[in-house]
Amino acid sequence: MRSITVAGERLEEVDSFPYLGSVIDKEGGTDVDVGARIDKARAAFNMLRNIWKSKEIMTETKLPMLNRFSFMGQRRGDAQKRHYRRSKHS
Repeated sequence: MRSITVAGERLEEVDSFPYLGSVIDKEGGTDVDVGARIDKARAAFNMLRNIWKSKEIMTETKLPMLNRFSFMGQRRGDAQKRHYRRSKHS
């Protein structure tokens, strides 16, 4: 493998790195990225746990929030399915 030098410094080879909120790996895959995004979504959803359990906040207020999260998850799931189909047939 050739080494790459920029401004007289050799670049380090890494297995993966974060870029614009995504994780890029040396194989070009997205499995690590999808896992990281799911973990971030789970953490964000858990931060709202007090809202979901609150008796003081009306259900009519909670439902639009839940619907928004469900829609976002559905879009993410569709992207995962497309990736799986692509990688399965590659």
